Amino acid sequence: MFRVFIAAVWAGLLAGSPPAHAGAPSARSSPRIEVLTMGPGDDAFSKFGHAAICVDNQCFNYGTADFSTPLPLSYRFLRGRAEFWVSVSSRETMLSAYERQDRTLYTQVLPLSDDQALELAARLFRDAQPENRFYTYHHFADNCTTRVRDHIDAITHGRLRAGTAELYPQPMRALLREGFATNLALAVVGELALARTVDRRPTLWQAMFLPRVLREQIDERLGAKPQVLYQRRAPLGGGDVDV
Repeated sequence: MFRVFIAAVWAGLLAGSPPAHAGAPSARSSPRIEVLTMGPGDDAFSKFGHAAICVDNQCFNYGTADFSTPLPLSYRFLRGRAEFWVSVSSRETMLSAYERQDRTLYTQVLPLSDDQALELAARLFRDAQPENRFYTYHHFADNCTTRVRDHIDAITHGRLRAGTAELYPQPMRALLREGFATNLALAVVGELALARTVDRRPTLWQAMFLPRVLREQIDERLGAKPQVLYQRRAPLGGGDVDV
């Protein structure tokens, strides 16, 4: 009965209308859930890569913000006080945007059961509602990648988190310096703003704030092999974290 209810919710969300009655089965199959991870780009906010998640042809981007005022946003970003939100676009629109930025694109289709796929779709559409879509961005603890990570972990009953208490090889400070190595101003501000909070080594779970680490763990733990959709053409700068 639970699967019938979630399927009805999914069908209603796709149609842009209220969910169907809980007792009415849906004729649709479960949605295809795809994780997209993007390599770094040329601007400061793209140095750590990016992640998004798609339900069939609709992609959810938790990395949306007002980038028209880069200096104030950079300061709030480093302090963990920036306002971000989840936006929804077509898969074609998203892929085209990142190709124009010359950023490597990876795809991983999640091997989920029908119930898991339907539940994850419902979670994503719920996040995209006007009353839910805004959040306070934190570069390490709550960002575009951790939001995807947490949803996947929840619907797979902890398969991403299990056994990730081990410490990641690099401390947060090293990851910060790598990402901002080509931007001296942000590197200096980052050192001052984050101070000793970045001296600790994160656990493997915490290190999944990086898209490349999440991609590796989805492959290892869920068996979703990454496929390259687009390969960056210009050489990467020395400070870019992703490959």
